[in-house]
Amino acid sequence: MAASRSCRAPERKSPRLGSVVLLAIVLGLCSGCQTTDYPSLTCKLWTTDSLRNFNEPANRPNTQFYDSTKPRDVLVTYDEINENDDRRTRRRAFYLQENFDQLVAHRKPRFIDPRKADSLKPLVPVDGTINLPGPLTNATASIRMPVDERQFRVSGLHGGESIDVDLPTYETASGNVVRVLLTPAAVVGDTAVAAVVVSFLAFVVLAHSNFNYCP
Repeated sequence: MAASRSCRAPERKSPRLGSVVLLAIVLGLCSGCQTTDYPSLTCKLWTTDSLRNFNEPANRPNTQFYDSTKPRDVLVTYDEINENDDRRTRRRAFYLQENFDQLVAHRKPRFIDPRKADSLKPLVPVDGTINLPGPLTNATASIRMPVDERQFRVSGLHGGESIDVDLPTYETASGNVVRVLLTPAAVVGDTAVAAVVVSFLAFVVLAHSNFNYCP
């Protein structure tokens, strides 16, 4: 009579430490690129500068100012280029007072049709200074252009301070479109990497616990 075979697992070491490490790493992989050194593809996709694309003033933007009565403001027009194609210019226009806070904060202003300037009176600089129309402010206000025309100094508006205002430089939407299109592939790649890492660590934890399989 064949002796019965007993299968008894050896005394197991506590897997608590390995389980804690595994859980910590899994949480790190799932908690975003700011909390782990794992080179997340999704994180790199949305933080890399290589996909960013900017519009900026042309080297000689031909900045012009116009007296607007409706609304009561100063219309600013200039030539804009894309940083990747400086041969093609686009005429831009915005109201100065309406967008003053955005301009000071280096944010994109609300642009309008530059053809609006066709029906407005140009404000001509005298010795580099444009005296703004009185109804715009209770104090004397002026605009002074530097040599490169990409920046101007506004005096007498917004508390009477003299503030340097840069023509707008802002990120275009094309970079975000590319990121959105590539995000699904990046997420798949991150998921695959995480699955491999978790599987390997699970194996290490089981090995550490002296797991014994007996059919």
